[in-house]
Amino acid sequence: MEEKVIRNIALLCSVVGLVLLYFASSMIGSTHMRIGEISIDSVGMGVKICGIVENKKVSNNNVFLMVGDGSGSIKLVIFGKSALKLNESSIDVHGLCSEDEICSTGVVDEYPRGSGELEIKYTGGNISLYD
Repeated sequence: MEEKVIRNIALLCSVVGLVLLYFASSMIGSTHMRIGEISIDSVGMGVKICGIVENKKVSNNNVFLMVGDGSGSIKLVIFGKSALKLNESSIDVHGLCSEDEICSTGVVDEYPRGSGELEIKYTGGNISLYD
């Protein structure tokens, strides 16, 4: 009898855990957005954007891309360690040029704080080139 009760409790805990994981993962995912839809209310939100590289700046191995999609433009910041990891996985972000078309995930941030200037900080999601 005691073994049956323990098994039922374990089963119930497993089901509850799976449900909680499902809801947590759905809240963490990135939302595909047009750049023009990103606003100050989007700060802290995970997003996926696709657009054309308008310009690029590299400083201390950090890569700063201005990406536009026809609805607007936003800075995509890829910090040095992430840029190196991407290069190791065959995405050469240092070699990106104007007019390259990319998709990337990241988190919307306001930088500097209180400025109203928005950027997307690459957080280790996907960056892909497309034609």
